[in-house]
Amino acid sequence: MIPRIVPTPIARLEPPTARATPRRVAPEVVASTLPGPGRDRLAGDAVLAVTTGQQPGLFTGPLYTIYKALSAIALARRLERERGVPVVPVFWVAGDDHDFAEANHASFLDAAGDLAHIVLRERPADAPLAPLARERCGDEIRAALEQLTSGTPATEFKADVLRWLEAAYRPDATRTRVRRP
Repeated sequence: MIPRIVPTPIARLEPPTARATPRRVAPEVVASTLPGPGRDRLAGDAVLAVTTGQQPGLFTGPLYTIYKALSAIALARRLERERGVPVVPVFWVAGDDHDFAEANHASFLDAAGDLAHIVLRERPADAPLAPLARERCGDEIRAALEQLTSGTPATEFKADVLRWLEAAYRPDATRTRVRRP
């Protein structure tokens, strides 16, 4: 059984009322971003930015992480349209976070529609704290990907998503530097 998607009430988006002045982004900030159209716009003329972020989670982390990124994109587009100035959405990965227990797992709906959990690995309570930016996926990522593969229902997009995850989540990749396929 595939679960039914139902509408969820969402609070009305209220853009900020204060007018901000677009500014040029420092070259060292632009250099720290991933290549792409957002980076190109940040490197161009003066811009405004809508920012949000989240600690790195397994397989992108909780669904609200995706919602946060999509909300930043939607708000940036709206502000640009309404104010007539360039607005760039920026999503940062909080790689300095060290709470491994919050980022070592993912949950998904399995083929039966039940909530299933994947735990990459546990860390001993007395283990030294390390930023997630230095935490490698390790060989355990293979078993986690297999659990996701075998547990999720067949859909028209499953193969593409799994291919993307397998290319990004490699044993040698850190939690903040999963490879972009």
